[in-house]
Amino acid sequence: MPVQTPEFENGENVDFTPPDSTIYAHNMIYPYSSAQIVSHSYMDGANNIVSIALFPLRYNPVTGVVTFANNISISFNYVPSSEQPLYPTKRFAIDTPKYDAYLYNLVENPNDIATHRNLSNIEIDPSGPEDFNYLIICPDDVVDLEQGEENP
Repeated sequence: MPVQTPEFENGENVDFTPPDSTIYAHNMIYPYSSAQIVSHSYMDGANNIVSIALFPLRYNPVTGVVTFANNISISFNYVPSSEQPLYPTKRFAIDTPKYDAYLYNLVENPNDIATHRNLSNIEIDPSGPEDFNYLIICPDDVVDLEQGEENP
């Protein structure tokens, strides 16, 4: 490991991890890149959310030189996907502000959301429940355990 796991304020930490010799023996800057895609996923159908780790400080273990990047540029190359977006067709009115708040609090550049957001024609159902915010989707032949009979 190039770094140890953190020690917590209460003094607890995990056991010492010996340095990774494959990293410390090379006369190269680590991490090798200033930015790395950590994960990507979809929210609300076709809205791709990408998490990026930035490494403005990098270290060469052989020379002992630490470099600091004042500016990191990132570019994305988009390619067509064979996956079809899965848009929700209906949403309860009570959930719409929750989805929007989640999206706007999730990203660092919320001013750009309107430009890049893929919105489907979601039907807002005003008669949705007020005491829960989920919908169970299942086959028509599911047995109602409380009633002990099959639902039509």
